Amino acid sequence: MVRLKSIQSHIASRSGIRIEFLNLIQDLRFEALGMEFDDLSSKSREAEKEVNMLQMKIQEVNNNLSKLHKDMDSKKRFIESKVQFLDQQYVSIDSYLQVFDSAKEKRDVQKSKYNIADGMRQMFDPFERVARAHHICPCCERPFSAEEEDDFVRKQRVKAASSAEHMKVLAVESSNADSYFQQLDKLRVVYEEYAKIGKETIPLAEKKMNELNEELDQKSQALDDVIVNSGLFYFLFMVLDIMVFAC
Repeated sequence: MVRLKSIQSHIASRSGIRIEFLNLIQDLRFEALGMEFDDLSSKSREAEKEVNMLQMKIQEVNNNLSKLHKDMDSKKRFIESKVQFLDQQYVSIDSYLQVFDSAKEKRDVQKSKYNIADGMRQMFDPFERVARAHHICPCCERPFSAEEEDDFVRKQRVKAASSAEHMKVLAVESSNADSYFQQLDKLRVVYEEYAKIGKETIPLAEKKMNELNEELDQKSQALDDVIVNSGLFYFLFMVLDIMVFAC
């Protein structure tokens, strides 16, 4: 009987040690898993912040792109309405530079015609004075007879009269060409802004958008990985908890 009690006491003692040992293992495992789980949770929160930040940046760039497209469309309509008022044959903003260059060339040509005609007009009176004073041709200095001199002067006066009328026509044409060009030139700044938005600003914004989307894909994948790992650790934590209690 005494020996039986001794054996039972020994078994109980060993059983107590075993339980304490298992409890210690449980505590150590739980502590290690808890630390790992906390670390993953921290990484998950940080990754989520980065994803949210990128989404905000993408939304900001997207809003900016929308504004740029609206601004570009507004400038396009403004230019087209103004140029079509000046030129009924004007088709679209794509031909603005061609119309502008053509108007500039026409202005220069009309101005040149006027200047040449004005220069010739200013020679009629001096030619007449030379012919009358020296009785010679002002161009080749050939002596004039009285009849030739009168005929030369008469022709000079006819040319001067017709030249004056021609000068009036050229002055109007030159003025109209210059006015047309000036009105187109006033639109040039708006057109340059329009072109810059389409060729530089929008492409840069789209490039930035693509870069942010690529970064978002990477950060989202990293967040998914952290969430999956956190779930696995939580599952392992629960399994170990069940196993310890089963022991």
